Amino acid sequence: MAQTEPMKSACVGEELQPGSRYTNDEELRDSLGTCSMLPRDKQGVVDSELKVYGTKNLRIADISIIPLHIAAHTQAIAYVIGEKGRLPPVYLVRFDN
Repeated sequence: MAQTEPMKSACVGEELQPGSRYTNDEELRDSLGTCSMLPRDKQGVVDSELKVYGTKNLRIADISIIPLHIAAHTQAIAYVIGEKGRLPPVYLVRFDN
């Protein structure tokens, strides 16, 4: 987009993020969700408690666990993920009447 007018003449300097090495959407998409919270059989890296599969107690609490590109500012989402990583796991208890 930065290489087409009118943006091209308005941009000064070199693109820093994500950088000129990415030439299409597929390459860019591959850099998202590098530690996705998905089931292991769907190529996930962390479970719902943010624990890395195959480890004893290694957890990831940053936005790399988001498996999809999101159309929102990520700061608030990063705070929520950080809080989830800080808190002990909460288990749902089912009461039968």
